[in-house]
Amino acid sequence: MLRFINPNFKTATQQKIEQHKPAVDAWLKAPAQAGNRIITLAELRAGLPAIAAELSRQVVNQIMAELHVEIENPDDTAA
Repeated sequence: MLRFINPNFKTATQQKIEQHKPAVDAWLKAPAQAGNRIITLAELRAGLPAIAAELSRQVVNQIMAELHVEIENPDDTAA
């Protein structure tokens, strides 16, 4: 059997990560967040209402990892 691997294939999660990473990065760097040392997932979603529904725990965890932002309790299922 012949198998073809598409090097350009991205899962839906990978697409969301790439799409929303710039917005999350900009929001984290905004002057309004300058004094915040700890931001919850709920605060992030509230700050980015246009994409809040797509900011799942998995998407946010990967974005934060790529931005080198520390995550406390990355397995928290409360949000």
